[in-house]
Amino acid sequence: MIIFLTKRNLMSLAKYEMSQEMFFCYAESQSISGTTSKVILLIDDKKLIILFLNFFLTKIIDKVCYDREKIENQKIKNGLFLDVIWSFSVGNSKWRFRILRKILLLKNTQGQFIDKISRLTH
Repeated sequence: MIIFLTKRNLMSLAKYEMSQEMFFCYAESQSISGTTSKVILLIDDKKLIILFLNFFLTKIIDKVCYDREKIENQKIKNGLFLDVIWSFSVGNSKWRFRILRKILLLKNTQGQFIDKISRLTH
């Protein structure tokens, strides 16, 4: 059974990784490096955490963590509709995520995350 994408459900899945200063969002990985395409992204001034979700969005099946200072070549560009594409590299790994600007049941978390990564790339 697929769970609804709600702020509460995402926070419940990410609770062991999340700190008070972190911003989070739901995104789709468009990278070969990704375990699955459904992810929760968590970011603060020190680190980025990528949590890969199973098909039903009910559990975390993999995790990747990077220091923010090791992230290079960050780019944010507007997608075709109400989304942004965030890409970057860390060492030999290249990452690309599609982040919807608004998911009704997630309230303002998507926009806050996009604002945070926009500030960090400039």
